[in-house]
Amino acid sequence: MNSPRHSYLPGGTARPSRGLAQETRDILRFYHVRPRQQLGQTFLIDEEALRSVVQAANLGPDSQVLEIGPGIGSLTLALAETGATVSALELDAAMAAIATARTEGW
Repeated sequence: MNSPRHSYLPGGTARPSRGLAQETRDILRFYHVRPRQQLGQTFLIDEEALRSVVQAANLGPDSQVLEIGPGIGSLTLALAETGATVSALELDAAMAAIATARTEGW
């Protein structure tokens, strides 16, 4: 992940990220969504952990990834930035809509 992190809002609008934790709060607030405990929803808010996961995956343009439970799509976007083809499965319709809106155009 060599490019700077960006926060992607509806319509593919990119703006420099203010940090993954704040980005996550902003997006959940924007969509009026709260994590559902019964689904065990948690969010990746540690930028170093995000970088580590993406680097460890060693992905490139020929890679294909299946992400289970993308939530708001933070990892999804980071994986897509490698050039990999990313597919995601999300049970929560609200989270699926957020991830879809944020990854539109990838």
